Amino acid sequence: MDVTCRNFRTSEFANLVEMARYRASHHPDRKAFVFLRNGEVEQSVLTFGELDRRARSLAVRLHERFEPGERIVLMHSQGHEFVVAFFACIYAGLVAVPVTPPSCSTGVSRLARIADDAGAAGVCLGREGFDGAALTQSGAHRRLECVVTSEDAGEREAEWIAPNIDPGNLALLQYTPGASRGVMASHANLLHNQSLIQHAFGHSPGTIGVSWLPLHHDMGLIGHVLQPVYVGCTSVLLSSAAFLAKPVRWLEAISRYRATTSGGPNFAYDIALRRVRAGQLIDLDLSRWSVAYNGSEPVHAETLAGFANKFAVCGFRPEAFVACYGLADATLLVSSSLRGRLPEVQMLDLDKLRRNRVHEATAATRSVRAVVSCGPVIDQDLLIVEPGGCTRCLPGEVGEIWLRGPSVAKGYWNQPQTTQAAFGARLAGGEGPFLRTGDLGFLLDGELYVTGKLSDLIEIGGRKHHPHDIEKTVRESHPLLDTGASVAVCLKGQRGQRRRLIIMQEVARDQLVRLPRDEILSSARGAVLKANGLKLEDIMFLAQGSLPRTASGLIRREACPSVCVDASRPGRTVYR
Repeated sequence: MDVTCRNFRTSEFANLVEMARYRASHHPDRKAFVFLRNGEVEQSVLTFGELDRRARSLAVRLHERFEPGERIVLMHSQGHEFVVAFFACIYAGLVAVPVTPPSCSTGVSRLARIADDAGAAGVCLGREGFDGAALTQSGAHRRLECVVTSEDAGEREAEWIAPNIDPGNLALLQYTPGASRGVMASHANLLHNQSLIQHAFGHSPGTIGVSWLPLHHDMGLIGHVLQPVYVGCTSVLLSSAAFLAKPVRWLEAISRYRATTSGGPNFAYDIALRRVRAGQLIDLDLSRWSVAYNGSEPVHAETLAGFANKFAVCGFRPEAFVACYGLADATLLVSSSLRGRLPEVQMLDLDKLRRNRVHEATAATRSVRAVVSCGPVIDQDLLIVEPGGCTRCLPGEVGEIWLRGPSVAKGYWNQPQTTQAAFGARLAGGEGPFLRTGDLGFLLDGELYVTGKLSDLIEIGGRKHHPHDIEKTVRESHPLLDTGASVAVCLKGQRGQRRRLIIMQEVARDQLVRLPRDEILSSARGAVLKANGLKLEDIMFLAQGSLPRTASGLIRREACPSVCVDASRPGRTVYR
């Protein structure tokens, strides 16, 4: 599918330095970034001119220590130091490697692995959110030259000399949560995706964005650090921790700054729906919010409906929702539903969907699944291919999403075989190369519908099931489960034994000791058997927030099976 968009135009900038310098010269006094302390009080403001001056000054220091093209780990909390350090790396011709500041031994170990994989020459540290002594524990401190960015007074900007940067040069190594692969994004990749985001969301210099998303992840970095500079608009930033601790802070910032664009994964809307109290709605004004994007995980129709209904009293309009599909391997955005129109929703026969067939549900359908459209693909080629094969799917079939276009990254750093397998896919007739996304979906009336991930599929008794369907069934089986996160885990049995389906279910901490466990398990087993045709072995009840998550709050599914097994070992506390 090759979609040509009217009025779509690619970036006029050759590289990110040219983009940022243009903005500083044309709009030096315009607010680029507003940073909120605790998600509520303005802590600092950066204009485009100030960002440019500080980035040039720090770039001079970096240029004295590192050679162009070397990888530099950026380890800052969510604040202005990260933004300045990122652009300073770019201004020095270096490759930025953003990471989550480690807060425990596990975080330090992950940092060391990323630094080793990237072959990093140095690390930039900020004054907030990280104790540099933790690096010593990992041994990385002895290998990486450390630059404390807070020590730069911004006085050496006049010494800066613009680097010679080709559009194909690397600008960013993006390590996604739980993955050990660094996605190689070039200046050209990033700028093309900035064009896609601006076109899809209708951003302009008058846009005001609000984000709580981690700046070291693609959604926060590309959508709320690069996009404001590309467009010339203002981005209001609060930390993920501030949002997760008190979700109303996100909506209060949207209301206070009269934001027009903001969003996050589906779970963010779920959290706001559950945890923002009725009394907190009185002072919220969401009437200017025209792009409420929802992406990074499956978009649930019931979440959209529930959120729109609850916040209608605040002026929120359901047509503000924009359902998106994207991934780091394609820089970020791939497709989005049309602005000003509710995303299309298809009610499908779940039994047929499990067999990769798209059939509209009827009154006689036993199990129904609502699938939300992620809209048309912009300026890229997208194919639906037989899972595990090299043949295009027929209309009405679900397959793996393959992608080709200027936003598709160059591959994985220092992993040629993995890069070839993922980015070098070809159809049986030789057409290619394409990126194998690992995601499943189908096309209908020119729009993309994403149904799940190949790696997430649960196989029991020779049949494959989407975990989201099982989890939804369990949550709806009992009123005490409808507000907690859950993960379906399939544990491998011993030799000769069948695989066991377990649900890891979060509940409020104060409910753990008084849950009617037998009643809930019986209800859930009956619902799963009826809706999914599966035997549910057990439910592991966990306190709210116990499931492994990324810094932005997304559940790390790949880590859940080991947590489930570990919790069942002798001597461990298991809530069943």
